[in-house]
Amino acid sequence: MISFVRPLKHFAGICLFLLFSHSSFAELKANFTVDNTGGCSPLAVSFTNTTTGASSSVKYKWDFGNGNTSTLVNPGATFKDEKTYTVTLTATDGAQTSVKKMDIVVYITLAIRARSSGWQSREARADAF
Repeated sequence: MISFVRPLKHFAGICLFLLFSHSSFAELKANFTVDNTGGCSPLAVSFTNTTTGASSSVKYKWDFGNGNTSTLVNPGATFKDEKTYTVTLTATDGAQTSVKKMDIVVYITLAIRARSSGWQSREARADAF
């Protein structure tokens, strides 16, 4: 908090003052970027925390939607099951809390059979199409 006093007016030998106060707290805004928003299993994703308005005492909690959590600033996670995961970053700084969510999609892996001098099983990755 910043406070300062400013003389207002002299009146009959009495000085009047105004006291100004201003709180200079930045608004906490949780945010992050990822290197992959989707792909085939197992999908490894690196998270970069881009939260703004945080002090040096901010606490981070990541929930990856796959049963795992982290308190690291810039964590990584691996997603195995073919589905959509909602990743949540919660930033807490004193009385302020901010939340950011993002979906990560693990695509379905297709199995294709091709005939080449007999039947052979081949897997085709959904992101290869």
